[in-house]
Amino acid sequence: MTTIACDLNGMAADSKCVFGETFFPCEKIIRLPDGSLLATAGTDVYTKPFINKMMLGEIPDILAPPETSDKPDPDFAAIHLTKDGVFIYDDAYSATKVTSGKFAIGTGGIVAISWLLNGASPQDAVTRACEVDNNSGLPVQYEPLKPHARRKSP
Repeated sequence: MTTIACDLNGMAADSKCVFGETFFPCEKIIRLPDGSLLATAGTDVYTKPFINKMMLGEIPDILAPPETSDKPDPDFAAIHLTKDGVFIYDDAYSATKVTSGKFAIGTGGIVAISWLLNGASPQDAVTRACEVDNNSGLPVQYEPLKPHARRKSP
């Protein structure tokens, strides 16, 4: 229920958050303490623990299947932009580096990837996806990947 796209320079996301039968604008891109950018798509029961681990600088464990029938099957994807490239996480929390340096996730992800591969910026790719994906909406949020600050020697 989102569209998130990135290249090696930055990340863009729609701002439509669906909550039951209504929706509202929200921010979807998170700048982690190391300066990298993270965004997720999927069910909160899977996205929140992943984000919490990443905020602590930890790599989340491989996600096990639901233990009970009251917990939904994994509905999760994440995109992580670092100084080392673009990484995507699937519904088992396993990471894959995207060698093209361009990718998109979410319900509008396929549309956004198409635009990215044809030279569009992440912002333009998300805007185009919002035109056809009912689960994504404007305005588009954009965060550039900033150079990592060097620690000063004591």
